[in-house]
Amino acid sequence: VQTCALPIFDAEDLLPGDVIFLKMGDRIPADVRILTCTDGMEVDNAALTGESIPEPRDPAVAEKGTAPTHARNIVFYGTTVVKGSATCKVFFIGDKTFLGKIASSIKSARSKSTLEIQIEHFVHLIAIVAVVVGVASLIANLLDPEPRTIGYIIANSAGALFAQVPEGLIP
Repeated sequence: VQTCALPIFDAEDLLPGDVIFLKMGDRIPADVRILTCTDGMEVDNAALTGESIPEPRDPAVAEKGTAPTHARNIVFYGTTVVKGSATCKVFFIGDKTFLGKIASSIKSARSKSTLEIQIEHFVHLIAIVAVVVGVASLIANLLDPEPRTIGYIIANSAGALFAQVPEGLIP
């Protein structure tokens, strides 16, 4: 077990079981359990929960069945100490942290947003219209009584097809 005072050690140097000292202004490098802290210690959980008001922390063990996010003796990776100081024991690092699990679940359950679905629908619609216009132009050029070269007919049909694609659609 190593004891460290941040910022001497980076989050990459920590292992579960390490004891660290956190003070006002420190960003929490891992999920940690508070062993001792000053009265009135507060942590800004906005990065994790979106709450704008700092939450008080103390070393008292939470009741059985309390959700980890509501336990006052646990501080999570990515949050910030806004008041006080604490000696803490690291229990989760990296992808095993609460924030890491959220990120992993987002990656694995990657679903399309409403905007992505609408853009995909629009692209399909434009593609259908472009192909129909290109084929119609090809048929019209082939049925035209005025003889044209095959190169002219293909260029004309391709131009009609590509003219249907909006300029900003590709980016």
